[in-house]
Amino acid sequence: MFEHKDKLYTVEEIIRKVSKLSKDETKLTTENKIKTPILRSLGSSLAGEFKGSDKDTIECLILAILRSNFKGNYTIAFEIMKRNKKLFLDENSEYIMIEIMNNHINDWVACDDFSTHSYAYWLEKNPSKVAHATKFAQSKNAMVRRACAVSFIYAAKKGMFISESLRSIEPILSDEHYLVQKAIGWLLKEHLKHGTMSKVVLKWCQEREHHLSNIVKTYCSYKEYTKRKKLFDVDRSKSFFL
Repeated sequence: MFEHKDKLYTVEEIIRKVSKLSKDETKLTTENKIKTPILRSLGSSLAGEFKGSDKDTIECLILAILRSNFKGNYTIAFEIMKRNKKLFLDENSEYIMIEIMNNHINDWVACDDFSTHSYAYWLEKNPSKVAHATKFAQSKNAMVRRACAVSFIYAAKKGMFISESLRSIEPILSDEHYLVQKAIGWLLKEHLKHGTMSKVVLKWCQEREHHLSNIVKTYCSYKEYTKRKKLFDVDRSKSFFL
C-alpha cells in the first residue's frame, strides 16, 4: 500500500487513478501488453501528480512500484526517477542507487534504463563514488555485471571517466554472458568517438586485444577507429584495431 493525499492505495490503484485507465486497461499492463512508450507516459503522469513532493515521498513511490508485481514497473519507476533527477544527485542517494542495482535489475532493459540515466547522473555528480561500479563485477546477476560498462556510457559521451571506466570493465573482459560483452563494446565505441582521449583507449584495446571477444570487437565498431586513424602515430601491425 502507498499513501497519497491522506489515502491508502495499492500501486495498481494509484497508477490507474493518475493515468485514468479503466480496470480493464490496467489489467493489460499486468499482462505486459502495454508498450514501453505508454509505460513511460504513465511514469511521466505520476511524476506530474507528485510534482513538488519531497525526496522521501518520491523515493517511497519509486520503491513501492519496483517492489510491486506490476508488469513494466521498472519502466514507470525509472521514468519518475528521471523526471526528478535533481532530487537524486546528492551523496545520500547512494542508498537507493544500491537498493535498485542489487534488487531490481533483472533484464538488460532495466539495466540500461537505470544505468545510463539516474545512476549515471549520480556518478557524474559524485566522482568519489565511481569505484562503486567496479564492485558490480562480482555480482551473480549478469545484468548487474553489464552495469560495470553501461553505467559509464553517459560519461563516455562527454569524454569523462576514461581511466575509471576502463578499470571497471577489466574484471568482466572474460565474462561469458553475451550481453555483458556487448556492453563492453558499446562503452569502448563511445570512448573512441572522442578524439582527445581515443588514443589512450586505442592503446588499451591493442594491449588487450587477445582478451577481447569478437562480440566486443564488433560492437566497439572498427569504423570508429578507422575514421580517426590518421590522427594517431601508431604501430600499424596486423591488428583488429588498425
